[in-house]
Amino acid sequence: MSKVPLSFFTGSRNFSDALLPNVFLEFAANGAENVVIDEIMAGRILEDPRYYSNLERFARGAGVKLFEIHAPFGECWDLNCSVKARRPYLVEGHIKCMNYAAEAGCKTYVIHVGAWDCIFRPEISLEKMRELALESVEKLLPEAEKAGIVLAVENSFEMSNATDEVLWILNHFDSPFLGCCFDVGHANYMAPARDGKPKNYSKYQVEQAWRGNLIEEPAALEKLHSHIVTCHIHDNSGVGDDHDLPGRGTVDWGTVMPKLLSAPRLMSCQSEVGYVGRQVSIKELCQTMIRLVGGN
Repeated sequence: MSKVPLSFFTGSRNFSDALLPNVFLEFAANGAENVVIDEIMAGRILEDPRYYSNLERFARGAGVKLFEIHAPFGECWDLNCSVKARRPYLVEGHIKCMNYAAEAGCKTYVIHVGAWDCIFRPEISLEKMRELALESVEKLLPEAEKAGIVLAVENSFEMSNATDEVLWILNHFDSPFLGCCFDVGHANYMAPARDGKPKNYSKYQVEQAWRGNLIEEPAALEKLHSHIVTCHIHDNSGVGDDHDLPGRGTVDWGTVMPKLLSAPRLMSCQSEVGYVGRQVSIKELCQTMIRLVGGN
């Protein structure tokens, strides 16, 4: 099996612009070769193109590559955003962001189907959200092809962007420029407990995110396997999106990683561990992820 490139979310939201170059240097000093342009960075690039030049300079100074990108997300950026006045700008912004990503050499563009309307606009049906997501992908896909970048739709843990919803979009288009970002932590969140006991999901998760009809998914990795082009690696308790260090939660890494690394379209792996405030050093994070993925 060939070595799969590994990149790291650096937690940019926690650092000033003055400190971020040092954070890049710390990752490089501990074996990281690649970093992710996260959703905060991506949003800032769209607000001020000079920020992209700053990121290039920071990365070059540290000796790391801007290797992956996560699109902005939320009510203004989700594929299924239902605000009509917003949708043209949503598409325009993602196209600009994809082109910056391609400029940096990124090969995938991770994007969310969306959960905002699922939770906060209960009058919007699941069928309508699907229709809007398809409309967005239909407009973005030709631009992704022009940029030479793969749209990677991420599985999450709400009704509107669960595994089957992502799979439905992928199968609808069946394009080499469309794939899945498999989020290990999100899949673990929505999987039945390994001991067979009922999970104690929050009232919010059941009544809002799933509108009272939560459906667990025991086979997310198997369902999405042939579509996976990149992945987010992090751990959790099974009832929360903790973004913890692998080994500190309930993910069965001995089972998950061999399956994940055998995905036929896999281009990269991404550490999405939220290490700030969790008593996890950058050294421990890098060592754990490099050991888990088997390369860098």
